[in-house]
Amino acid sequence: MTIKELIKEKKVLVDTCAKICHFAQEHSHDWDAEFRDENAFQHTSYTVACFMAQSSLTYDDGVEWHVVLDQLMSDFKTIPEWQKIISNLVTDHLNMEVIDQAYKRMAMTTKELIKEFVDDHKEHFGCYPAEVEVNDVVYSWHQYWEILDDE
Repeated sequence: MTIKELIKEKKVLVDTCAKICHFAQEHSHDWDAEFRDENAFQHTSYTVACFMAQSSLTYDDGVEWHVVLDQLMSDFKTIPEWQKIISNLVTDHLNMEVIDQAYKRMAMTTKELIKEFVDDHKEHFGCYPAEVEVNDVVYSWHQYWEILDDE
């Protein structure tokens, strides 16, 4: 994934979550008074938190649902205000180690990527892979060893 794709993915995630939160707040006046409490926003909060977790680079637990809930329960916010809140939450919960690794991998040569995969495969499975795929190119056993053996 390129840096531009990462930035675009984050913008789409932030925009979508912001619109979901804004919609929930905007339409909360349609609910009966007895439902206009914390419980009314729990579904929206949980949905947004799960969406953020599934769309993050690390696929970890992401933001806790109650963090979004606290924002939903407070004053009404515009879409740009929600975008800022969600953007900060996404940034807070991204694993910077994973981002650093992604940048390093983008700068690696084909030979370095093949070596990394082959070494990892050998370590985990006790043998070398039959083939290696790097940057959408599949290298056979002989092809990748030719690249690795080339000084």
